[in-house]
Amino acid sequence: LPAGGEATVTIVGMVDPLQSLPLVNTAAVTATTPLTNTDLAWVTITTTVSALANLSLILDSTPTAVAGLTATVQAQVINLGPS
Repeated sequence: LPAGGEATVTIVGMVDPLQSLPLVNTAAVTATTPLTNTDLAWVTITTTVSALANLSLILDSTPTAVAGLTATVQAQVINLGPS
């Protein structure tokens, strides 16, 4: 890499749906010539992982309700993910 040059590397991956801890990533560079500032030769970043749910709600009841009698209502919640 010439002086003043730069290179970019992009890494894409899938986060496990059960992951709840932060993701910690460390990258480092080396050179065949001595480095003048080794503090800049590596970096660590931390990414917060948040749960995300896509919820669906279905309600169902008896066709008619009669005053003075019991009516039944059912609620179903579905988690479509990803968490």
